[in-house]
Amino acid sequence: MQNLKDRAKMQFSLNGVNFDYYNIKSLEKEGYEIRKLPFSIKILLESVLRQCDGYIITEDHIPPSTGIVHQVNLEYLASVVIKKSTMESIIVFPDSLVGTDSHTTMINGLGVLGWGVGGIEAEAGMLGQPSYLQIPEVIGVRLVGQLSSGATATDLALKITQLLRQKGVVGKFVEYFGEGVRELSLADRATVANMAPEYGATCGFFPDLEGGYTIYWPTGEVMTIYDACMKYKEQGIGLLVLAGKDYGMGSSRDWAAKGPFLLGVKAVIAENYERIHRSNLVMMGILPLQFMEGENADILGLSGEETFEIRMDDHIKPGERISVTAWSSDDNIMRFTVTARFDSEIEVDYYRHGGILPMVLRQKRKEPETESIG
Repeated sequence: MQNLKDRAKMQFSLNGVNFDYYNIKSLEKEGYEIRKLPFSIKILLESVLRQCDGYIITEDHIPPSTGIVHQVNLEYLASVVIKKSTMESIIVFPDSLVGTDSHTTMINGLGVLGWGVGGIEAEAGMLGQPSYLQIPEVIGVRLVGQLSSGATATDLALKITQLLRQKGVVGKFVEYFGEGVRELSLADRATVANMAPEYGATCGFFPDLEGGYTIYWPTGEVMTIYDACMKYKEQGIGLLVLAGKDYGMGSSRDWAAKGPFLLGVKAVIAENYERIHRSNLVMMGILPLQFMEGENADILGLSGEETFEIRMDDHIKPGERISVTAWSSDDNIMRFTVTARFDSEIEVDYYRHGGILPMVLRQKRKEPETESIG
């Protein structure tokens, strides 16, 4: 006789490859109402069902609203969906995370359920042991409309923090929903999710909306931002970000620079920058450029569809003006001037080496080996 786990195991095909997954809807046949559960609880439930072994996790743990959660995916970060090969098949399941960093909860902005734990619990998880917690109460926050002109994600996060502190959400899950969620960029959602420790919740979860879509310009195909970026990387095409004022403000600054670097962004042209974020871009080897006073992408008629050429020689100086040429798809040419936002000579060196880490490693390789005497 099949158990709950076996009955939940299903399969789909993609590009000729079969993938297995555990469908929590199968539990409805056992009398459990799954449809109305919050997304965050559905992810916890899938994790319990998938790893039910009859010993550490039994079928008695699976009914929603009671029991424990099994959490062992610490080594995966921001995959959203994880693919795991076994002897029998390939299994796919939702990504999740527990971590010891104060910014752990920002991952919920990507639709990856995660929260902070103590160091010993994290170490146990890295060794494959389960992390236990009672299924929490979930507080829903409905977002409507969009941010008004001049308002930032930080403003939104502070307002939400104020409201949720008044509500009292300590030890609870907060889950955001509503049409307003789609008006927030990934960076905006991560900023709000990152504030969960400030309003006392275990996490502030945004159900995944697949990571945003964009047009892959060589073919006109609509695909996820990640997939498009990987195609550009395969072709050796660097990417450029056109941004407005206070670029980087309110973001989790490290990953706000690491993420674009991993996606293949080579330069940013913004009206101005948040101070620390600008520095982090340089240290990741991304060129920070600034529109001239009174200019921006809209005024210059830039849409982001253009191909850009940035003319910069090997003797670039901090604050130097640089010529940029943009070609549109209908062969119109736009030329404009920007400022190189290097604030010191050492930042120029960081950029030339492709970032601070490559520069330091190259320097270390040149240093003579030292031996102790005695």
